[in-house]
Amino acid sequence: MNKPDENPTDKHFQTIQPAIRLYLDEIKPNRMVVFSKRAWEKGLPNNITWGNYVETLKDEKSNLSATVWKFNYEEGSCYGIGLHHPSYKKFNPTNIKSLLNLFLAKDYENII
Repeated sequence: MNKPDENPTDKHFQTIQPAIRLYLDEIKPNRMVVFSKRAWEKGLPNNITWGNYVETLKDEKSNLSATVWKFNYEEGSCYGIGLHHPSYKKFNPTNIKSLLNLFLAKDYENII
């Protein structure tokens, strides 16, 4: 996109899935945080063959929730979560940190 206030089109959202695939194959992380809830929800279709919905993580302290997915890549897998972008008008760093800490502390490999 060329302008900060420009809204993404369907064509933009269609680039997210292949970009995440390339990122995972190159970096090979075990956790991933996407700071764009809109990109997370609209750019990753529920029918991708290389990823599965795991849970909706709920943080009682901040009253926030976010979906967690497990993505498979060439040599492993990665758990990912999508959070609001810091430019989002209701973004609260303290609340996001609480939810993010819950995600990072959770031992998905031994419970799923």
